[in-house]
Amino acid sequence: MKNVILICGKICSGKSYYAKQLAAERKARILSVDEEMLKINPTGLFGDKHEEVAAEVKAQLLAQCVELTKNGVQVILDWGYWKRQDRRDAEAFCMTNGLPYEWHYVDVPDAQWRRNIDKRNQAVLKGEEKGSFFVDDELLEKLQHNFETPDQSEMAGWIIRKNG
Repeated sequence: MKNVILICGKICSGKSYYAKQLAAERKARILSVDEEMLKINPTGLFGDKHEEVAAEVKAQLLAQCVELTKNGVQVILDWGYWKRQDRRDAEAFCMTNGLPYEWHYVDVPDAQWRRNIDKRNQAVLKGEEKGSFFVDDELLEKLQHNFETPDQSEMAGWIIRKNG
């Protein structure tokens, strides 16, 4: 049985890019909530239904994860895992289903993070980023507030990828 790779990091930290690198190296399959939500609504915006839709998509992807992993396919869950509780829930899911797992944290310094967001915003304005949304100052503040950086006790054994 292959293990599940759980990728944690802020929006625009380089998680998806890193997931693609890992997928190529390990011949793994990426399961991305963002990609699945874009299939449902190409704008990627769901308003007050966002959390509900995301929960449904995650449930479907977790079922796929179990099936794929038990059939010898390595799976990468490119979800962000912004909250400690999300990370605990992911670990509990893996343990309950007998799935070995490893955490990867994509860490990016604030200055690089802001450059990444600016680059994304420019691409959104030019119409080059399908499904991505513009991150204004209000949303940026909300995103900063919502991300719970993993602490040292939580990250024991994690693989840390420094971007920037």
